[in-house]
Amino acid sequence: MKKSVNAMKIIVSGSRGFIGSAVKKELEFRGHHVMDGNDSTGGGGDLWYHFKWYLGSAASDINAQVDSIKVALDALEHSYKIGCKRFIFAGSIMEHEVWKLSWQDGAALRARDGYAAAKYCASVMLKSRAQELGVEFINAVITNVYGPGDKKTRFIAANLAKIKYGEAKTIPLRFSSGTQMYDFIYIDDAARAFADIGEKGFAGRNYSVGSGGAKPLRRFLEELLDEFSAELSGAPGASFGAALSGVELPLEAFSAASLQADTGFAARISFREGLRKTYEAL
Repeated sequence: MKKSVNAMKIIVSGSRGFIGSAVKKELEFRGHHVMDGNDSTGGGGDLWYHFKWYLGSAASDINAQVDSIKVALDALEHSYKIGCKRFIFAGSIMEHEVWKLSWQDGAALRARDGYAAAKYCASVMLKSRAQELGVEFINAVITNVYGPGDKKTRFIAANLAKIKYGEAKTIPLRFSSGTQMYDFIYIDDAARAFADIGEKGFAGRNYSVGSGGAKPLRRFLEELLDEFSAELSGAPGASFGAALSGVELPLEAFSAASLQADTGFAARISFREGLRKTYEAL
């Protein structure tokens, strides 16, 4: 166990999920005492991480997303009551997208945009309420996290599964044009980023949790195809289709500069290495 300079009592709501469980593990490795949000009925605390959210098919369910906002606000109130001085919310890069899209005249919003809208509403409400309570609030905005343990329906895991289990040998991998900016961060690096934010982040910040190497999605996909060129030998290849409709975010939306400057965080796992680790764990 790596001992942290100042061990804290930390609560993680959503500690059984893909990212929450990895953050819990990293915090424990650093010597912190970590509890699940459901177990924090008393005994105080120093820091609260909130990951709990209704995902999957519920991401398109407006009522489920409203409930997620309420759960987040309740978590903040509870964190205050037990004495937590800091509250870290797991936001989403999609907050940027839905905010821009909502201001475009005639823009067509999709059902799943309810998830992004709910995340944005929650981050604003939480920040406002935290200021009233005197609790330090940080919005840790997740770009795209991947790695072992992720659902096979998600982008990276889904395409790696097609390669590993043979589907890509007969059916071409199909992607959009890939012109939109993207960033991917491996799960272990994401966990370290969240831990660094808790230990060294500045109150009031909106940190982008990413690798710091954002670029057009197509370049990531070309790396994926090259890394698994042996496995794809003899396969029909991949096709790049039309550009996605909607909002394309600028490079600065993915910037991890403030995270790096404030905490010293730097990603350790390259995209290729992370792909290989994820592939082997499938």
